Amino acid sequence: MISPAADAVYERLAGPLQLNEESRVVELAAGMGGLGHRLTGDCEAAIFAYNDEVEHADLAQGWLGSRGSRVKADRRDYHDTGLKRGFADAIIGKEPFTHVRRKHRVLRHLFHVLKPDGKIYFSDLFLTGDDPECPEVAVWSALERQPMHLVSPQRFRDMADDIGFDAPTFEDITPLYTEAIRKAFAKTRQILAAAGPLAPRLQPWLVSEAEYWNRRATLLESGEAKVQCVGLQPYTGADLV
Repeated sequence: MISPAADAVYERLAGPLQLNEESRVVELAAGMGGLGHRLTGDCEAAIFAYNDEVEHADLAQGWLGSRGSRVKADRRDYHDTGLKRGFADAIIGKEPFTHVRRKHRVLRHLFHVLKPDGKIYFSDLFLTGDDPECPEVAVWSALERQPMHLVSPQRFRDMADDIGFDAPTFEDITPLYTEAIRKAFAKTRQILAAAGPLAPRLQPWLVSEAEYWNRRATLLESGEAKVQCVGLQPYTGADLV
């Protein structure tokens, strides 16, 4: 998906990583490869961008190729990317866990994909309270293309600790995020103009995305969910069998 807050979130996700041309980065929920495209330009890191929807992965590769990007976009199963142990220096993502029910299983897999000193940084939605069935969240989830599976920060901490990660760090970026959503889709015509031959395929998708993000902004303004930037890294010496 397009992340209208890509510029705002980028520095928070990429800044702490200290990447260079030797680095290998996995991007989850890559959408059109926004973060990965920026990273290749800034530090020439190798980016492997994964999306679990075939159409989005194909669109992403075409879009990135038309912009001269070296990001490789592919469709992979979140629960088993096929990457070898210790492959990645970093894993990044924009809302990679919102639709994932078996978060514990995905985190366990990502733990193995990381190098021992690797880091995970992602932005995602988290419940303000502990009730995923509260009315605001339930109504919003029913309108989504895929079911929502939100958890509280504490629930996520418990899962990370059980797997072997150090205590996650959380930064609430909800105000910045909602402001970016409200402004971003004024640029839709610019995106279509830059898309060239891809424009006819992109137009219905962009309309759908605009509706999607407006619903998300409404949920965040209700206060029942917040957007957090989350940092994770394995315990020193942790080894999960």
